[in-house]
Amino acid sequence: MNANELADILEKGEQGEKYTGKDMKNAATMLRQQQARIKELEKCTTAYAGFDPHENHEWDRGDWTVGQTESQEFIESSDFNHDVRLYLNGDFEDNTQRLNYLQHIADRLNTHPVKEQELLAEIEALKSVVYWLKENRPEVWDDIQKWRKQ
Repeated sequence: MNANELADILEKGEQGEKYTGKDMKNAATMLRQQQARIKELEKCTTAYAGFDPHENHEWDRGDWTVGQTESQEFIESSDFNHDVRLYLNGDFEDNTQRLNYLQHIADRLNTHPVKEQELLAEIEALKSVVYWLKENRPEVWDDIQKWRKQ
């Protein structure tokens, strides 16, 4: 369920229709998922504090993946703006540790500020639905809270 589907369910009540148990369970599940997504975004925000993706030139947007040749491991971007490939040098116990390290870097790069902004906009839209719900349909909000506790 997404915010639009939740809004459709809420409109049922305004039209005099009854909410089903399934409606309430879906709404509660969606709210839990969005809360988890907010927590995920909070982690990303601190990772990119002070980073301006629009500064002076276009940034490579990924997706970043791990690769290797016979002699070297790397991460590279599928955005062919700059054909970026970053090689890794360092002391690692084995090839598995080296590849895991690269995967961690690729995962961080794939959490790009532009994607973060899109998710933040989605969260703001969901917040407005929740605020509206609390203010205009307190009985529905109370029902959702009961479902969340089950």
